[in-house]
Amino acid sequence: MKIFDWVQWTSDCRLAVDTEDDAAAAAARRAVSYELESVERVMNRWVKHSEISLINDSVRARGSVSCKVSDTLAFLIMQALYSYDFTDGAFDPRVEDSLQALGYGAGLESLDLQVTSGGRLVCQQTGSLNLHDQVQLNYENQGWLLTTSATLDLTAIGKACAADFAAEAAAEAAQAPVLLSLGGDISTAGAYYSREKNPGWAVVVEDLLGDPQAVVELINNGAIATSSSQKRTWGEASWHHIIDPRTGLSAEPDLKTASVIAETAAVANVLATAAIVWGRQAKEELAQRNCAARLVTAQNLLIHHNWPENTEQGSDPELAGASRD
Repeated sequence: MKIFDWVQWTSDCRLAVDTEDDAAAAAARRAVSYELESVERVMNRWVKHSEISLINDSVRARGSVSCKVSDTLAFLIMQALYSYDFTDGAFDPRVEDSLQALGYGAGLESLDLQVTSGGRLVCQQTGSLNLHDQVQLNYENQGWLLTTSATLDLTAIGKACAADFAAEAAAEAAQAPVLLSLGGDISTAGAYYSREKNPGWAVVVEDLLGDPQAVVELINNGAIATSSSQKRTWGEASWHHIIDPRTGLSAEPDLKTASVIAETAAVANVLATAAIVWGRQAKEELAQRNCAARLVTAQNLLIHHNWPENTEQGSDPELAGASRD
């Protein structure tokens, strides 16, 4: 097993490649770097000249914009539109201006609460306006045309999709099974020839040290994501980065964390993020979507739905993956 650790997008990242071949492992790491850099050029809201930043600046200046977009950005927007529908609006990419109004800037160490001169927060409440009325994506003249009157934050869906893209690319490059963890988003790829030889990946599910902890077996080509209201916090009001689109403010912290197992990191991330927004209704909402979920309440109570049994236990720091945001 070859393991690479690094920090990207303010997240702890890990690539585990099930091989002893140094060249194959290095090829997998290069494939991951290429895929992540490709996605970052498109969706990174903290990079001034990223594709999404340029579009958002145009929306702020003009009120709306119609422009051709790259295939990668079109894919992320399609995923965001689908996720909006799948979660009945709990997952909404129109939170960029709310994040800025609350002070979520380029680095958590320099965050300041931004208010109007009258002392009132300026936040975008998106719940009353359907996403499809503001964002349209069409394929015209051999290219994708985006028409939007809303600023978009694609960080969450972009990071999760990047995990899926990069895991597939790494497995192909190494010709070996891989696990890729980007903060709270974990994706696996590649085929095991013998389940008896290697039944799957052991993944630690934990947020902050001291929180309830679980270890699950993640079958290869599966994914898991954890969203948290405890991290990426700032300000006296304890704002966090998961916005409730109905209010434009940080979601009520009824849940500390939500972890979801799914076929892709993108789907798992969307449902875990939506669960934080749903709060007390999360179990019922997730049950309707037939997924495996583990919720930790503010009181450290555990709520499971279709979650693997006998997983609540201590962790081994040498295990390959940790689902931490």
